[in-house]
Amino acid sequence: RLGSVTRGFAPAQRLEKARVVIIRVCRPDRCAPWFMDAMRSVLDRQPNAELWIVGESGCSAGRVRFLGARSDVADLLRQADIFAYAPSPDSGSHDVCVLEAMACGLPSALTDVPAVNGSVHSGQQGLLAPFGNVEAFAAAVDRLIEDESLRSRLGREARMRAEKEFSLGRLASAYLTAYNDALEAPPPRTAPSGR
Repeated sequence: RLGSVTRGFAPAQRLEKARVVIIRVCRPDRCAPWFMDAMRSVLDRQPNAELWIVGESGCSAGRVRFLGARSDVADLLRQADIFAYAPSPDSGSHDVCVLEAMACGLPSALTDVPAVNGSVHSGQQGLLAPFGNVEAFAAAVDRLIEDESLRSRLGREARMRAEKEFSLGRLASAYLTAYNDALEAPPPRTAPSGR
């Protein structure tokens, strides 16, 4: 699935709208429990923002919409303005939802953990905050809401990096190189028999 990240996930033309849409796409167990505390803080300060939660059911209220499991994630990402996600440090590497958001040209506010920092460089494709620092995470989201030119620049950089580093052709080439290197390597030496 990693290799198909730019297929079907592409930026949409950004239209002027009344609200800035922040989106999170993940299973609830993949995101830090303090994420909603940070987002409540953001929504209290940013009356023009709304939050969409994809992959989790809940009671939508006010400017928070729980959208549940969806098959139209690419369309939802294209309608959003900011991707916000707080995976934990032990959640793996190259989180696919981050790559999909990048492919759609979304700037991100993310936690600085291995699942993220191999894909997004802070200040280049998104803003990274230390895991567990609710205030820093909320400040990163606030900054993206308040600075439209920063959102545009980071979104363009995110899309370019997704195309350059995570496209199907790039990954196929990397796999082919790895397989060829393995085939050309000398056979492992066996330990001499002690008899």
